[in-house]
Formats: sequence, C-alpha cells, structure tokens
Amino acid sequence: MNVRKILIFVSVFTCTALVASHSEAQTHKRQVTPEDLFSLREASDVRVSPTGISIAFALSSIDRVNNREVSNIWTIPTRGGPAEQVTVGAFNDSSPRWSPDGRYIAFSSNRNGQFGLWVVDTETGQTRMLASWPARDFFISKASDMFSWSPTGQQIAVAAAAPSNDLEIMDPRVITRVQYKSRTSFSDGLHTHLFVVSMSDLKVRQLTHGNFDVHSLSWSSRGEIAFLSNRSPDPDANFHYDIYSINPQSGEERKLSNAVGVAFSPVWSPDGRSIAYLATTRPVTTIDSLAEDTHVWVSGADGSSAQDISGKLDRRASSPQWSSDSQHVFFLAGNAGETNIYAASVKGEDPRAVVQGPSTVRSFSLVGSTLAFARTSDREPVEVWLAGADGSNPRSLSFFNTELVNGWELATPQAFWFDSFDHTRVQGWLIPPLNPFPGRKYPLILAVHGGPHGMYGYVFDLTNQVEAGRGYGILYINPRGSAGYGQAFSDGCVNDWGGGDYEDLITGLDNVLAHNYWIDRMAQSRLRRFAWRVGRCSCATDGWFS
Repeated sequence: MNVRKILIFVSVFTCTALVASHSEAQTHKRQVTPEDLFSLREASDVRVSPTGISIAFALSSIDRVNNREVSNIWTIPTRGGPAEQVTVGAFNDSSPRWSPDGRYIAFSSNRNGQFGLWVVDTETGQTRMLASWPARDFFISKASDMFSWSPTGQQIAVAAAAPSNDLEIMDPRVITRVQYKSRTSFSDGLHTHLFVVSMSDLKVRQLTHGNFDVHSLSWSSRGEIAFLSNRSPDPDANFHYDIYSINPQSGEERKLSNAVGVAFSPVWSPDGRSIAYLATTRPVTTIDSLAEDTHVWVSGADGSSAQDISGKLDRRASSPQWSSDSQHVFFLAGNAGETNIYAASVKGEDPRAVVQGPSTVRSFSLVGSTLAFARTSDREPVEVWLAGADGSNPRSLSFFNTELVNGWELATPQAFWFDSFDHTRVQGWLIPPLNPFPGRKYPLILAVHGGPHGMYGYVFDLTNQVEAGRGYGILYINPRGSAGYGQAFSDGCVNDWGGGDYEDLITGLDNVLAHNYWIDRMAQSRLRRFAWRVGRCSCATDGWFS
C-alpha cells in the first residue's frame, strides 16, 4: 500500500525559526532528523523455535552507502539476554522458519547474486544454499508462506516459478491476458508451482503442473501439503483462490474449499485434523484491496464442516496461527488504530483479545505457552516482545533502537473522534509542532492513507517526527472505507470512492481547525479547494488515495 501525503503550506517562514531555542537548552535530547533513518533497525517475522527457548527474526536496516536495505537473521533467547546475529553480510535474508527439531533455520536470500532457499545450522553456524528460487515477474495477491518444512525436517516445500520452453517475446507484443503487467513491467508469463527440496541430496521435484499458480503453503503433520490456487477459466477476471492439498509421494490432489469469495493463508492444525484459513464470502472482490473484511475459518482435514470462528469480532483478520493443542486459532486484527492479537475457539466461543493496547503488532508466533511478537507504538520503533499465550506479562526482549530513542525529543500524537457530516463517528490523530512558541501560527500537513481499506494507527513514524520537529502539525484520519472499525465502516466508500471518505477528511480538518488556534487559518479556503480536487481525482487514478 502506498501512502501519499498532501503537504499544505498555510504559512511561509523559515523552518529553523519554528522551534524555541530556549527549550533546546533545557534538555539534552535532540530532535529527530531525516538522517536517523539510517540508524533505525526493524525486527520482523518473529518465529519461536519448536523447543520454545529461542526466537528467530529478520532484522533490517538501511545501507546508506549503497542505497539499499539489508536484512539478516537473528535469534534471541526467550528467557531474555542479548540477541545473536545468525547470518551476516549485505544481503536480504528474510522469512526465517525453524526446522521441526529446532536445529536449522531455513530462509530466503539473494546471496551469491541469486535468489535462493538457504538454511543455517544454529549449532555450527554453517550456512548453505539448498536450491535456487526463481521468481516470476507477476503480481500474486496476498500470498502467505512460500515455503514450509516437512514434519520430519528432511524436505522443504517451495512455491517457485516453473521453467517454460513455450515463452516467446514477440515484437509487436501480442496481449492475451488482462493482467499482462506486473506493476511496473510486462509479465514474463511464467507460473508459480509447488516444488519439494531434499535436505540430504538437494534434489528438487516439481509436484504441480498446469496453467495456474500455486502459493501459500502449509505442510501437515500427517504428510499433506496445503496450498492456494485459482483454477478459474479466466483467473485475471475472477480473483478466486481455493484451498487444495497434495500428497507429495503420489501427487494426488484434493480440493478442500469452495469459497464464495476468496480463501487465504491456509494453516494445518498441529494434530493434522483441521485447517484454518482466512476467507471472504462475497462473489465479487478485487485483486488489490478487499472491501470485505476477511474472517478466520476452520474446516475438517477434508474441507468439511467449515465455520467462521472470528466473525463475532467484526474486524478484518489476518495471519492465522494455531495453538499447540489445536483448540484455538490466534490471529491479528485492527481495532480503532490498534493492531492486536486475538484468539478464537474452534468450539464457537466469542473471540478474545490476547495482546491489545495503543500499539501495532506486525507479526507474531506461538509455541506452547510462549507468544512472541514484533511491536511498535507512537513513540517506539519495532522491537521483539514476549508474553504468555494468554497475553500475560508482556515485555520487550530486544532493544535495538532504545539508545537512539532515548536521545530523541519526540512529539506525541493525540487521538480524537469526531462526528462526520452524516453523524458517522470517525477517528483521527493530530501531532502538534514540537515546542511551539505561544501565539505563533504554524502550518498543517493533512496525510491521507491509501488502500482505501488501510488503517492509520499507533505506529512509530519517523517522517511525522521529523516534520513535527520542523514546526509542522500533522493530521491523519481514518475515513470511511478504512479497516479497523467493522464491516459497515469498510463498506463506506464502496461505489462512492472520493465521496463520503472525502467529506470525512474535510470534516475532520474543520474540527481540528476549530479547536487548535495554533494552526494558521489564512489559507483555509485554499486548503479546502485543493483537498476537494485531490479527493475527486483520486476516484479515477492510482494517485493520492491508492
């Protein structure tokens, strides 16, 4: 999702004169600068080891000299203590996944100048490539895990681009598909299929073949591999994934779902008797941004008795994971700017919040009574956190950015609610300029999120902090259509994109102007006219709102 900011300069003066010099003398802290981006480090994709004693995660940073992002695999003990770097080098190591015995971590990487599936031995530190991992030049919407360990740890299933001898680049190019582009280039026409890589001899077997794609893998404890595939006659015109499973020995396939809308993120239960997944129930959806909130569903291993177990929450669910006893499915969901961890019972009990509060959980992993997650908030960059499976005793395990943050003088976003033009309740946040002079007027920035079914919330935003330190106020709002407020609110912009959502933005802006006299009002009418033009244009273009 792209984020576009409408910079509204409603006062003209030099930025350096906007911050009171006497406040700087009263504190040893300094303002955030754009260069601080190169010092931030971000943890992602946390994974608890099968033994529960260690957490693997990817840690990314910016290589300023070479103008690129670098990430490596790290681990940290669940009992606490220093984090340890497992892989090294200026590479993009990501998606760490523990072997069933907890000794190896498989990961994807661009080492050796090519994208491949790699594994590191946590006992010896030895790293080796298992197989090259060709990727197709085509957009796969909302894919989840692209590789999965076998129950014995002797093989790894991988979704990768299958080679083809039928491809021919013609000039002039003959277009036969609606989705002939992959965002920024022509599609290469390849398909993603299921392969199995042997740990012992590195042999690779292709399990699926055909004019379709395979992705989002989960290998059952009973031996089957679940995956998603769109087998529609014209998949470009009908965004419709269903869940299939395959026996990796015989190659026999079974169809496990018949979703009216789209199925996502299949995950086998630890006992292999059930499968959890996300799904929508409307016959029409889009490849980019779902108007319908996904819910967590559970079915039997044969696809029978499917039931929605998270729907009573009325929130958009993601990232389903099973509890160790196969009785609950944990998942993420946004709620009024928060992204929390919830648990839903297979017995039909109401979903309950496990980790919640004014923060955003980016990823999580559950093994036994150990719940690890990557968390950020308004004033805290992403770190690795730990809690009990019931959410008890939450605490930070990593401190990669602590020293940096402790030296900053930070602005604090102020959450507020207002009634829009039709009395719909809408949430927003306002960040005042840092250390404003009494009586002085300051410019305001109105930030508009993309999607349109995205959600602003409690996330550390370096850009906002830099702008506040330079004397700007920042206003960001979740207008109708945003996720995190229920299905009816998500539907608020359907067939009315740039209508009610635009009115929410302008009503929220008027509300802020009426109650914050530090904002320069001289250009208010010009601001409204500009926002109107942007709002109306957004309906037809991949621009400000998308």
